[in-house]
Amino acid sequence: MISARTMGQDGATLRIQGWDGSMLGARPLGGADPLGFAAGDANLYRYVGNDPTNHTDTTGQADDTTHTIAHYVATGNLEGLQALVGLESGGLTAAQQAALNAGIKAVQAARAAAAAAAAAALAAAQQRLQQIYQQFPATAYKCVEAAKATANVFTNLGQKPIFIKITSPGTGPFFPTPDGQSSFSRNGVHYACQVGGRVYDALTGSAGMTMIEYLQYLNKLGLNPAVSPVAMPK
Repeated sequence: MISARTMGQDGATLRIQGWDGSMLGARPLGGADPLGFAAGDANLYRYVGNDPTNHTDTTGQADDTTHTIAHYVATGNLEGLQALVGLESGGLTAAQQAALNAGIKAVQAARAAAAAAAAAALAAAQQRLQQIYQQFPATAYKCVEAAKATANVFTNLGQKPIFIKITSPGTGPFFPTPDGQSSFSRNGVHYACQVGGRVYDALTGSAGMTMIEYLQYLNKLGLNPAVSPVAMPK
C-alpha cells in the first residue's frame, strides 16, 4: 500500500513511500517514465503498470516485462512464464532472458517438489486407511470409529470429509457381508466417510468407491440403500 508521496531533496523528484516507510520508487516530479515506451506501458505516467501491490521500482528504471516475470515467478505462474518465451522471443534483454529462464526452472522445481510431497502424503494416507480398516473390519460393527478415523486422515490432507448414514428400509437390521456368512450392521444403520465424491469404509477399502459404485455394491448385497449426510454420532 502506498502511504505517502513526498518531494525529494532536490525539489524535483516525487518519492513514493510504502506504509512501512520503505521506498517503493522515485520519479521526476510531473515527469513521464524515464524509460519511455520501452518500459512496455502505453501510459508513461503510470507506476509499475498500475500494480503497486505486486511490484516496486525503487530506481524508476524497471520495465513492465521485468515486473511481469518477477510477478509470475512469485505466484508460481509457469504458464505465464512459458507464454513470455513465445511472445517475447528476440525482444528480451539479456537480463530479462536470464530472469525468465531462471524463473521457469524455479517454478518447475517448486511444482515438482509440491507434486512429490503430495504423492508421499497420499501414499501415507492410503497406508493409514489400510490400517484403520484392519483395526475396524466391517464385521466388528465399528463403523463409527472407522468413519471418524478416516475423516481425520483426509482432514490432515487439507480436504473436507463428510459423514454419511446408510439405511436400508424394509430389509431388516442385519446388513450381510459379501460372503453371506456375517453382517456389518446389527441395527439397520451404517456410517461411512465421503470425500471428493468417493465413499470410504471397511467395505470399500483404502481405494474407496464412487457413490454410484457404492450403491451398486450395496444393491448386490441385497440392500435397498438410502444415503444421507449426517453429523457423526459421538
